[in-house]
Amino acid sequence: MDQPEISDLLNENERLRKQILKFESKVKSQAATRWTNKINEIAHKCVVYLEAMDEINSSWGLGNRIVETVGSVVADESLPRFLEKCQIYLYQTEATGYCKFGISKDPVKRAENAKKEEKNRYKKFLWSMECTSRSEAICIESILKQTISVDARELFRRSRNTFNKLYMPYENPILKGYQIRNDPDYYRFKELERTVFNRRTEITKIPQSEFKLLVTDMHSQFLINSDCASFLKAYKSEELVRHLNKVNGLKKGSWSVYKSNDSDILVIGHKNDARSYPFSSYKKVSLEKVPKLFNEWYGERFPPMDV
Repeated sequence: MDQPEISDLLNENERLRKQILKFESKVKSQAATRWTNKINEIAHKCVVYLEAMDEINSSWGLGNRIVETVGSVVADESLPRFLEKCQIYLYQTEATGYCKFGISKDPVKRAENAKKEEKNRYKKFLWSMECTSRSEAICIESILKQTISVDARELFRRSRNTFNKLYMPYENPILKGYQIRNDPDYYRFKELERTVFNRRTEITKIPQSEFKLLVTDMHSQFLINSDCASFLKAYKSEELVRHLNKVNGLKKGSWSVYKSNDSDILVIGHKNDARSYPFSSYKKVSLEKVPKLFNEWYGERFPPMDV
């Protein structure tokens, strides 16, 4: 039996060496991809959950509520609640020519259970359409707010009487002063800034027939697109752009997560944010450490960061 030539052995050794290097490269690439995906998911969830907690100035008030925003469905549209059936509805309000739209699994019960200050927005049920999932309904509603909602601040300036019918029933003692004052005092105006003026409303002036065509067309487009993000990009969602800008900022360092040295609070802030940087009681936290702190402090009242 012929013995292998030295050159053959060397060639075989080189072939094995290249295979090992290729395998090592593949393993490193897979590890880098997993790390990138991990950081990406953490960044998405930081923007969604920490901002929601910061908005009400504490984590405690949210309880077990799932945060329902464009960012939350993009971060994880597979959550059980987002997979539930949901309807987009339209109601006539007490203000002639103005309608209230929104999402609910049961629009009629939603109207029946409305708070006192919201009752005048549910005068008469007009129309509803069932979506394939709650995530679809959230996405469509966000585009409706962006495109057809009434500017509450402008309405306040133009027609105080109409504004009062939509937002200021006498049953609301905090804002009752708007009913009898032409020039509201500073504190009441600041309350309106917080609750109405700086947010997209769910009030519209477009006719029911036009609203129905708009929503059914969006529903068809949602079925064509493969996921929520694709649908929102197709409709140039401003909310999605703001969310992704902060996510990318967290990954690149222009935004950061901070923890308080005095209490169990996590917040996100821009590097130029006057609230975060000058305060010695806040310390920057690396993204990979956020899940552990989040679960230690807040438990699993939100979808867990199990990345």
